[in-house]
Amino acid sequence: VAFSLDGETTGLHVRNAIAAPTSGEGATVTLHGAKTAWATLLSGAATMSELFDRGDLTVTGDHQALFQAFSVFDLPALRS
Repeated sequence: VAFSLDGETTGLHVRNAIAAPTSGEGATVTLHGAKTAWATLLSGAATMSELFDRGDLTVTGDHQALFQAFSVFDLPALRS
């Protein structure tokens, strides 16, 4: 999973419930948005679905891969 937030790109490789930081290069899915939207998500003030519906976050690539990767995290906002 790659994250492109405010023009900066980074990533996470999630495998066997372990997330390792990456550059985001070669990711099958990229989450796009502002750092403020990501902070809103992580704080639980909005769910991922709400941020998608508002257009604050967008995805390119395999949407299912994003939800599968986020399913290993114990943060309800990432699973909805």
